[in-house]
Amino acid sequence: MRPDERGRSVALVAMTCACLVMATAASAGPPPAGRTYFTVFLGLDAPYARNADCLRFTATGLCTSSGLCGSWALDESSGRERGIRFEIAFEEGGVPVKIDGRARINSSGKRDTLAATARMLAAGQGLNFGFAGRSTGPQACVRKWAQFSRRNPPVQGEKNAACVQRAAFGAPAASPYVLPYPAGKEYRVSQTYCYRHEGHRDQLAYDFVTPMGSQVIAARGGVVRGTRQDLADDAEPAGDGDHNHIFIEHDDGTVAFYAHLRQNGVLVAVGEEVEQGQLIGHNGASGDPDSPHLHFGVYRAWPVSEGDDVPVVFRNALGPLDERGGLYEGVFYRAAATGVAQ
Repeated sequence: MRPDERGRSVALVAMTCACLVMATAASAGPPPAGRTYFTVFLGLDAPYARNADCLRFTATGLCTSSGLCGSWALDESSGRERGIRFEIAFEEGGVPVKIDGRARINSSGKRDTLAATARMLAAGQGLNFGFAGRSTGPQACVRKWAQFSRRNPPVQGEKNAACVQRAAFGAPAASPYVLPYPAGKEYRVSQTYCYRHEGHRDQLAYDFVTPMGSQVIAARGGVVRGTRQDLADDAEPAGDGDHNHIFIEHDDGTVAFYAHLRQNGVLVAVGEEVEQGQLIGHNGASGDPDSPHLHFGVYRAWPVSEGDDVPVVFRNALGPLDERGGLYEGVFYRAAATGVAQ
């Protein structure tokens, strides 16, 4: 799920493509396959000067943690043994996008460092940017990325004005909701509420990048009103809006919606009463998502109606909140211990 054309392109660079960092070993030649690099987007456009991601190499390819992949090769034209050329091409909302650039590698103690420049071409527009990085282990990189995102929340893309009028989240400490994943876990918000384009344009909902099969818990206690779990995890919808899901009605009549669950990954039944924090299912990739993630939102009443959702904030979310009290896109939120269930 995914602000004017140039704004959308800049946001794309900041949130998913700023991580295209390349590095080599201390000796001349290609970077070792399988290595991971923690990267910080420097940016030539000031509002997007502080973002991060992770990058992994294969023998000739590279992939970001955001799921974008491309190719690299030694940059012979530069006359520098440790120069790299790279390119990545993909499509965003039907618009062809191409990113290419060069990186200069330097050895620093046990780790490689780099400085790089790149350009992005989308819809006939060009945008130059830069980034820097340092090699690290895969798990260490994710930890660094999560910590960095909380200290430096990225500038958000433009939101849909009509949706924003409903976005008043209130004080987290007074919220009856906890994050829909277990305490101690931390996951990145890949799409926030009222996003200008695509799935969340008119929704007060969030997407959390949770791995395939990860645990989904009840964000609030209530009664199960609806489930589905027959769709395969093949990123192909059986019909518009179809996905494996759970609906849970709370004592005030509101209804929580958990979507894109794993095939046969629903652990509760219609009519069953569940407690806050109870394991209710496992995450998946049903219903045409770009990658496995958990979609979570709350509606005013059952049965639910499009556009009748309500803003929700979580009392145990460790991380920054935006000016309306909502979660930032691109930030990892850690679930703190929940305390007494409500």
